[in-house]
Parts: sequence; C-alpha cells; structure tokens
Amino acid sequence: MKIKINDYVEEYSLKNGLKVHFIKLQSHQVYVSYDVGLGSFDQKYGVQDNIYYITPGTAHMIEHLMFAMPEGDAFSYFSKIGVASNAFTTYAKTSYTLEGKENIEKAIVYLLKMVHTPYFSKEHVETEKKIILEEIHGVNDDPLNQMYQTIYGQLYYNYPLKNDILGDENDLYDISLQDIERVYKHFYHLNNTTLFIMGDIDINNMIEILENVNLPKDYYDIKRLSIDEPKVVKNSILTKEFDIEVPLLFVGYKYNISHLNMKERIKLEVMFIILTQLILGNHIEFVDNLIKNELIFDGFDFEHVVEGEYLTVLIYNQTINSELLFQRLHKYLSNDAIKEISEERLDTLKKSYLGTLIVVNDDFETRLHILTKFYKDGILMEQMVELIQSITYDEMIKLFETFNQMPYSVLYAHSKKHENILD
Repeated sequence: MKIKINDYVEEYSLKNGLKVHFIKLQSHQVYVSYDVGLGSFDQKYGVQDNIYYITPGTAHMIEHLMFAMPEGDAFSYFSKIGVASNAFTTYAKTSYTLEGKENIEKAIVYLLKMVHTPYFSKEHVETEKKIILEEIHGVNDDPLNQMYQTIYGQLYYNYPLKNDILGDENDLYDISLQDIERVYKHFYHLNNTTLFIMGDIDINNMIEILENVNLPKDYYDIKRLSIDEPKVVKNSILTKEFDIEVPLLFVGYKYNISHLNMKERIKLEVMFIILTQLILGNHIEFVDNLIKNELIFDGFDFEHVVEGEYLTVLIYNQTINSELLFQRLHKYLSNDAIKEISEERLDTLKKSYLGTLIVVNDDFETRLHILTKFYKDGILMEQMVELIQSITYDEMIKLFETFNQMPYSVLYAHSKKHENILD
C-alpha cells in the first residue's frame, strides 16, 4: 500500500536571527506555532560552568506569564484583530500558537514581540500562581489522573514523568520571580526557538515582514543534563484507595530507550501500540473470557509515552477484583499471549494505524503539532508512514519477548466506598 503525504518544509535563518519554517499548502486558515525549547522535562541544565535546577511547573508558569504585556493582555489584542491564540507546555517544549487569515502577519509580529518581552513582576507571579493552583486542584480532583501520577511515582525514582507538567502545590509555592527570570533568560532566546507557519502564504512577503522585526540577540549555550534514574521500578506493588465506584488495575512498564535515535523511538512507540492491541485488544479470546466471567466489563485501556530516555506503557481496566485480574493477566502474558501475534493481524493493525494517521493529517492544527515535534530530527509524515510500513512479524515477536522482561509495577486501585466484590 503506497501512501504519499507531502509536507514540504522551507527553512530560513533570517538576518535578525529568527529561524522560520514554512509549510505551504492549501488551507482556509494560516496556522502558526512559535516553539521554545523548554518543557517540563527540563529540570537540570548547565550554562558555562554552572549547573542549575528547575522546579517542576516552572515552564508552564512562564507560559502563563508571557501573555502579559506592558500595554495590556496579549489575548485581548489577538482577539481584537480576529486571530485565535493559545499556548501549551509539553514534556519537551512550550508552544505559542495562532490561527487566522486576516491580520495574520500583524499577529505573528506581535507574537514574536510578546514572547521576547519578559514583563514579569512579583505581583503578576503571585496572581498567576492562584490561577494555576486552581488548575492543579482541578487535575488532582480527577481520580484517573491521581492514578496516573501514582503509577508513574511507582515506576520512577527521579525521572520527570513522575511530575505533572503543572507541578504540584508545593512546587508552585517554591517558584520565585528570580527563578522565572533566570529560566526565561537562559531558554527564551533565538538560539532555542523556532517559528513554524503553515498554510496558503506568500513566503517572500512573510520573510520581508519578519526580517524587519527587532529581536534580542543575546543567547546562551544550554547543556541539558540528565536526571539519574535506575532501570528498576521504585515500587513494584501498591494498594491504594481512590474516590471511585469500581476498582481498577493498573500495570505500568518502563524501558530505557537512551540508545535509540528518534526514528527508532517513533517506530518502537508504534510497535508497542500495535503489540498491546494484538495481545489485549478487542475480540481476543482471553479478553472475551474475562468479560464473559464478569471480571471486567469492557476491553483494556492503554497509554504509551515516549519522552526523553524512557518509554512507558500503561495497561489498565475497571474490574470487580484487581488482584485476581492481575493474576490472570500475568499468567496470560507469560504463556498464551504470544499466540495472538500473527502476520495477518499485524498487517490489519498496521493498516488501521495508517488510516488513523491519514485522518489526523487532515486536521491542520494537529498536523502542525506533530510536524513541530519531530521535524528537528528529520521526520515528516511521509517518513512516519514508511516507519510503520517497515514493521515486521519477527520484530513484533522480539518486542513481545522484550516486553515480558521489562520492569513493571502494579497498582491495585480500590474504591473508598466499596470493597472488592471477590476475595
């Protein structure tokens, strides 16, 4: 099956130091992402001979603060000229985005001005802390998120995945104005930012506009330093009560991928997504029997995270008895699960995943987000398609064997209201 997805990217380094990438295609809107290489995984780094630490939640805090300008709120300005604006922080970066057509050039110029105008004050920091604290409380009130953070905490000793991107309440109170100013100074400069513009645009005209934007020339050579993390899990089993009606079983796996390049990591992530569907997806006999015997009510859910030096796989489900479910799951994975891997089913799931990728590609905003995540490593949609098509049966068998040797941790999530139905 030949699938061709062209995202032709034109790269420019402008006279003022701005790095800009254009993706020219037919669209009703223009989509913009100004990316700063600062995410929640940046918690230890060096500049010259000095080593610095970043409190969890700092990257997200700066994202909030950036929309304050001396003349007023930047959100209001973008709205006034008819352009939608947003921002988000991920594990690896902070992105400031725009979507619009009319006045998009004016909006991009103002976005650059906004990101490179550190209008910070102690009062503003304290105000934003109150807003973010409400966000944290909202996230923490969600039992599923509580379980995610619990299982991550069981898997990892120090690795940043154990921390929420927002940080926690104690982290928030620890972040000072001086911390924010230091991190902003070291990370928010032209050597650590990239502008992506996607849509039906006049590239030459846009370059002329952008080259006339006055941007600060100072920059720092940042050396990101890894956090020491043992390959074993921190806590292999935990039983904990949550505010839920039905108990859940969570099983989390960790796997060090520091030896892999980005293409190999993307392929591995897709292979794990396919593997979990092959052995625990819908209509698998083992899963059907669990439902028939009323130990579970529906199929399993999965989470696959590939960030930094580790791959994390979570398998979870509601169950009337989490301990009994794990016993049966562990026995199945150790013995019969490999029988579910066949070339025919692998081919079907590869086609299904490729179909999902094509649907995602039709959403320009998502398409730009994926491109900005992987482009620096030379990976476009077409390369992702090729990686998926290259997956073989023998590779899946080898991956299954690796999977069964990976360190794992088990969370028995009990209900505060009810005991397990079965003993």
